[in-house]
Amino acid sequence: MPMKVKQSLFLFILPGLVSLPVLAESETPVPELSDEEIAAITAKWKCKYCPDLSEEPWYLDLNAGVGYVSNDSFKFGQYNGLNEKGPFLILDIDAAYRDENGNYFEAYGDRLGLDVRSLELEGGKQGTYKLNFELDQIYRYDLDTGRTPYSGESTQTLPGGWVTGSTTSDFSSLDASLRNIDIMTKRRNVKLGGTYIQNSRWSYDLAFNRQTKDGNQTFGSAIGSSFAIARSAILARPIDQVTDNTELAANYKYRKFSGRIALLNSNFNNKNDYLRWQNAFSLPAGATEGQSAADPDNEMQQLMLSGNYRGIKNVQLAGYFSVARMSQNDQFLPYTVNTGLTTSPLPRTSLDGEVMAYNANLKANWQHRRNTRFKFMYEYQEQDNSTPVSVYEYVIADAAVASTPRSNTPYSFRRQKLDFDARYRFENKMKLTGGARYTTYDRTFQEVDSQDETTLWGQLANNIGSKLYYNLKLEASDRKADSYQQLPEVTPPENPLLRKYNMADREGLKGKFALTYSARDDLILNFELESADYDYPDTEIGLTAVQEFAVGIDAQYQINSKANLTGFIQNTNYNSEQVGSQAVSTPDWFATNDDTVLTAGLGTNYQVIEEKLRVGLDYIHAESTGKIDVQNETPFPDLKTTRDTVKLYADYRFKENMKLKVTYQFERYREDNWYIDNVTPDTIDNVLTLGQVAPDYDIGVLWASVNYTF
Repeated sequence: MPMKVKQSLFLFILPGLVSLPVLAESETPVPELSDEEIAAITAKWKCKYCPDLSEEPWYLDLNAGVGYVSNDSFKFGQYNGLNEKGPFLILDIDAAYRDENGNYFEAYGDRLGLDVRSLELEGGKQGTYKLNFELDQIYRYDLDTGRTPYSGESTQTLPGGWVTGSTTSDFSSLDASLRNIDIMTKRRNVKLGGTYIQNSRWSYDLAFNRQTKDGNQTFGSAIGSSFAIARSAILARPIDQVTDNTELAANYKYRKFSGRIALLNSNFNNKNDYLRWQNAFSLPAGATEGQSAADPDNEMQQLMLSGNYRGIKNVQLAGYFSVARMSQNDQFLPYTVNTGLTTSPLPRTSLDGEVMAYNANLKANWQHRRNTRFKFMYEYQEQDNSTPVSVYEYVIADAAVASTPRSNTPYSFRRQKLDFDARYRFENKMKLTGGARYTTYDRTFQEVDSQDETTLWGQLANNIGSKLYYNLKLEASDRKADSYQQLPEVTPPENPLLRKYNMADREGLKGKFALTYSARDDLILNFELESADYDYPDTEIGLTAVQEFAVGIDAQYQINSKANLTGFIQNTNYNSEQVGSQAVSTPDWFATNDDTVLTAGLGTNYQVIEEKLRVGLDYIHAESTGKIDVQNETPFPDLKTTRDTVKLYADYRFKENMKLKVTYQFERYREDNWYIDNVTPDTIDNVLTLGQVAPDYDIGVLWASVNYTF
């Protein structure tokens, strides 16, 4: 358990999320206490998970050692930082200091010896102030088998002597020009903050957060005015971004009311304005370069208000409101870098984009009687886009100027949601819960102006004796949309029969059943079944049906006082049906997607020597299969992945405050991916790919560390 959870207890209200403590099931109101009475009561509380600092003000839990990874693999180390073969440092720390005057310091560090690490520091004087520092560093390793002839960052060029051609098979210098390239991103989040407590009513927070992201991502470039002549290349797009957030807040608490007001300023800066690349193909004629704009710089200012009131008998009220202004005013790039095209001047030098966003919610929790409870919630969300509308020439992928100009469409929307539920507990401990939810959307510059969705649900939970517990929940939803219309701004026009799935009429039914059976004092079985069925009755072109089904079972068995055994198996299936029209007319092709995921696991641990030696074993198997079937066509090959992980571990305690921890993990991963398997950089005639290889690996990792506590 992280140190700051073990050591500290905070009552707070997050912007955008107002907590509603559950009322005790009693008709007797909770008496109001003074600050002195509260202090006298809480002085008697004791945290059983916290170290005893009454005699020694310092507490330290240090875990240090070394580990070793047997092979390189971006896939294995995608998020855990173990992507390279070789040794690595193990270093975790959990430290605390407190004295009798209320001064304190806390430190928590996790995986400090790896690229993926986190560190939290906090100190101050209880009841007066606190200062904190946080560092989170996350690497995402995506691809280490790519090869490309391109070099450069924002401007990417081909090597000297490059031989162009109309297809990739004409690239006679390709093989000699390929170089290895890794696709990865690093995200670092640094936060500095502090809190000043003026008195029992007022406190103030100030926080600065900087997030940096750098590395590269795959990008599909394209040059060409039509599918017939378009030519593409998969590039490594550079990433170099900084986001700064500064927040100032005041907190107020008096008797039955607590509230917060906060100001937030956010700035996003992209150090890359564009990606420009040299065309590897001889087509389209005259188009030797392409260019794409990067994410533009932007900023936001937000005011947030939140509060919680418990002044009405057995009723709690909570609310939140925020208003934000988002703006974007980066200078436009030219229409095209193709000097062979003639365009008129841009109508504006920048977008001058501005969006106002409003968010509000109100919650009420009423404990009517000891066995009856009601909840009510209203949410409001609006995005008002006041960006000026201008008419622009439309250049098709740096190859041709379209005959019809286009205008930007400042999309706005409004969403409102009402949510109500009630719970009744019978004398035999059976609980019956039900509710209703109503959601409306209003949009501009979209195919559907407004839509609404109604959801009804009910849940029954009960204990049968002392051994059996079940929970059954059913939910039905119905979404209705206004008449679907073609957008005049879209060129060429969409198929009038097309319905986008998030704006189409939909009927849904969902059910979930859970069962827990205590077969014996030492054996517990859990069973869970979940099913959902969604139908789009008025859709002729688009997604027409979705079915989801999941079933799982797990068990825990206490073999004896020294050993236990756990196991689980879960199977999930997702099936969808869609209809298309290649001729942009009535349906002429039909397809189904059938995805299945199976996971199973087994674990056991054994106390070999009481309070000295503990050993354990965990095994997890996961496999997934994706099937794509098009009617009257040869089906696509199945997409398959399989992962098997075995972990052996042992803890040996030399003395009360020192133990040795050893863990060995072996993992095997296999992937059959038809859209990249055997696809070399020149396999596709009109696309120069990275020629990546589906990941397959067998990797072992050894951890050995000493854990010391004092």
